[in-house]
Amino acid sequence: MCEHALDHEILSTGFQTLPNENLVEIASFLNILDLRVLSKVSRRLYYFVQDYFKRYRYNAAIWTMPNEILFEVVQHLDWQKDQICFAQSSRRFYPVIADYISRHNVRCNRSSLLNYAAKRNLTAMTQRILQVGGDKETRLTIPWTANDKHLTPLATAARHGHLGIVKILLEAGASQFIEGLRVPLLVAIFARHESVALLLSQQLCASVEPLGKSAGTVLQIASEVKLPRLVKHYLNDRDVQLQRQLDVKHVHNLSNALVRVLLVDFSDADLLKRKLDDDAYRIVFMLLQQGASPDIR
Repeated sequence: MCEHALDHEILSTGFQTLPNENLVEIASFLNILDLRVLSKVSRRLYYFVQDYFKRYRYNAAIWTMPNEILFEVVQHLDWQKDQICFAQSSRRFYPVIADYISRHNVRCNRSSLLNYAAKRNLTAMTQRILQVGGDKETRLTIPWTANDKHLTPLATAARHGHLGIVKILLEAGASQFIEGLRVPLLVAIFARHESVALLLSQQLCASVEPLGKSAGTVLQIASEVKLPRLVKHYLNDRDVQLQRQLDVKHVHNLSNALVRVLLVDFSDADLLKRKLDDDAYRIVFMLLQQGASPDIR
């Protein structure tokens, strides 16, 4: 409805004197924006629209429903999506129903919403589920993709690069291991989420620590994926300085990392095929400075 169509000069006196029953029927065909425009025509229509919103659009009686009845309604909504839509229908409903959904999920569905929140970077939901006792180590039983299978919330957040969620879960005491392997760090590196990988590397003992059953050391994988800040962190770590007494093991680790980053861009048959990109160049330079040799495999 155009605003000029409701001008006082155009609008007939008869319209403004219509009974409320007729106004209600007309209002039922208008959207909220049109109704607000209508309310500007006259004082009588202003009060009519306000009353109409309360009675028919905002459903004030429903919004004042006691929490006990709200819980009964939510329990009869079989789908979690329907429960969430119901919660979002009112500012008053949301905290009450969201708390109910979180507690029910922790109690009956193995805290599955924690992985959902970790994937979608839902900070408030993550904190709420943790506050009501959510399982920080819950696993995805029905993965979204093959790569998501059996991931914990920390690994899920790391895979999708949600640094804030990773911090929340670490502060809550989430484990960085899945079946003895640093899966959260592994998925963060392969997804090239360098800031997340740096955070998850703070507690690493050394750059020679294996990452996965056959993937190589953390330094080698970071070099292969071309994450220069992460490589620099591993090379400058104080524990690495102690490793240098073990020259053979340390140089072998550096050299393997060098070979891995070179093989990403070159083959043995065509070593000068094209230039190194900036990240690869920085990594190669750092590794050579530390004593890496391409002749050691």
